[in-house]
Amino acid sequence: MYSYKYIQGILNSLLIKFYFNELMYDGTHFYPNHMKQLPIKPLPSVQQQPIITLVGKIHDFKKQDLHADTTSLEQEIDRLVYHLYGLTYDEVLVIDPMPPFTREEYERETRK
Repeated sequence: MYSYKYIQGILNSLLIKFYFNELMYDGTHFYPNHMKQLPIKPLPSVQQQPIITLVGKIHDFKKQDLHADTTSLEQEIDRLVYHLYGLTYDEVLVIDPMPPFTREEYERETRK
């Protein structure tokens, strides 16, 4: 079972935005069946938790200040999603040409 916050984190990630823009959106239409085709990675509840926690923090900041800068939290979700889907650093660069982490940092996390 998916947590709504887990799904929200995945759907708002740069990876899914890239996937949608490159593979699904024809420039004019988006139908509910398109949403069903988005690749949501199944994970046990405990493994969803890091994304759930970050989405919860974003919610908290936005409740206090709708214009709060949550960029760093969003970037952390993106990094988790890249790892979740098994992207290499070079694949990340296609989606985000200037990621907030180095190749060495990313690859060190991949080996964990």
